[in-house]
Amino acid sequence: NTSYRLSNPKEESKGIDGFIGNIPVSIKPITYKTKNMLREEIEVLMEVANSLADEVYGLCSGGKDSVAACSLANKYRKLDGIATIDTTCAVFKIESGVKIYPAFEAAEKFADKLGLPFNLIKHKNSNAYRDWCIKYGMPPPSQHNQIYRELKWKPMTWFVQSRNKWNKEHTKKKPLSVCFIS
Repeated sequence: NTSYRLSNPKEESKGIDGFIGNIPVSIKPITYKTKNMLREEIEVLMEVANSLADEVYGLCSGGKDSVAACSLANKYRKLDGIATIDTTCAVFKIESGVKIYPAFEAAEKFADKLGLPFNLIKHKNSNAYRDWCIKYGMPPPSQHNQIYRELKWKPMTWFVQSRNKWNKEHTKKKPLSVCFIS
């Protein structure tokens, strides 16, 4: 009778899904073996991103899937930065009275490892998810699009607007087109 447990965010960022006893395991679907065909799709995606966008950012939660996607994207086109969206519902721990967000730290370390700027994209309302839940209740799957727009799309839009404002003030160039890869 062997014990098992799921990985914590730090372990997950290293590609570990859980532990059986003391042995780390990574669980992949059978379709994982067919991932080689994704290489061509990624190359096409990056060509499209290059042709449409002035700046390309990798969206990274700090988990293994987004780290892998950003690593691959950066291989085909040097990213302009790594971006993490603070959806206001991230897990945190308190150390010495300060909130520490392990996922944000993992994404920032990943950006540092790639030598890329890290951008934490914050919602204008630091209690957006809590406020949504109080007003409408816990969102069921049918409200996924509304939550996505509120917690991710709006902050990404604000990030692009702030990049364009900076660009206009400092370079006097045309508005930037920005692409997010995830």
